[in-house]
Amino acid sequence: MAFTKISEDIIENGGVTPLPDSPQLQPAALKAKFDEKGQAACLGVNNLIDEMGANTAAAGLGAKSPTGFSASSFIQAIIDAMAVEVNLNKASRHQHVNKETLDGITSELLTAYNRLVTLLTNITTVAGHIENSEDEIPTSRAVYQYIEGYDFASKLMLQVYPVGSVYYSQLSTNPQTYFGGEWERISTEGGIYGFARTA
Repeated sequence: MAFTKISEDIIENGGVTPLPDSPQLQPAALKAKFDEKGQAACLGVNNLIDEMGANTAAAGLGAKSPTGFSASSFIQAIIDAMAVEVNLNKASRHQHVNKETLDGITSELLTAYNRLVTLLTNITTVAGHIENSEDEIPTSRAVYQYIEGYDFASKLMLQVYPVGSVYYSQLSTNPQTYFGGEWERISTEGGIYGFARTA
């Protein structure tokens, strides 16, 4: 799934950017041109929120169900699978000689899960648009540059796996393939590969 971007037509031809210095517009029409890109940005964010709730959203972010679990591509299903994995690790880790290491892994996974839940809780809609007021307002170009340059997928995965996170897997594939960022292999023992996020 690819998230929908604001159309090139709105970016290039919307708002006041392409207008001449003397646009010869009535006040209502000029205000509509000032509002155009701001409204497009709000609609774009609302559309993203809808897409984040779709059954393909997790795949769009590169999020996958933990090894050994079968979950749909809803973000909530992936979160639930992560929570189950946390509980399973918690229940079975006490028989291992490296309990302290496993405790740390489980704690990091739980922290990442809680951050993801906090990030997605209570987001329902974005409303309103830029209006002229006594306060300084951003230009339409500034609004466009902010929305265009904001990498939602990378920001979300950085919440799940912040710099310093440790990831263990039975696969030797570098997690950068799935999550982005920069990862360094830190261990290979007993068929388990360990990676640490460095950037």
